[in-house]
Amino acid sequence: MPRPGTTKVDRAVLSRLRERALERPVPPGTVLAECDLDPGRLIRLWDHMELTVILEAAHTRARSTAELDARRLARAARPRTR
Repeated sequence: MPRPGTTKVDRAVLSRLRERALERPVPPGTVLAECDLDPGRLIRLWDHMELTVILEAAHTRARSTAELDARRLARAARPRTR
């Protein structure tokens, strides 16, 4: 059972990735899919894929999914330097 709020974060990120793909197409063969993390369905989704990335939100401090935007996500994904 997903924790409250995490599914909204996952869906917000997936939605933004889909929007971005309209402006900057993803590589051929790329699939942006939503799944309920059932092992059988996950295996079918990633079967025969060269690379699979699974997004599962663990925690967010955002008060709403509207607070999640591409710039904040990009900053969070950058390697930290000292």
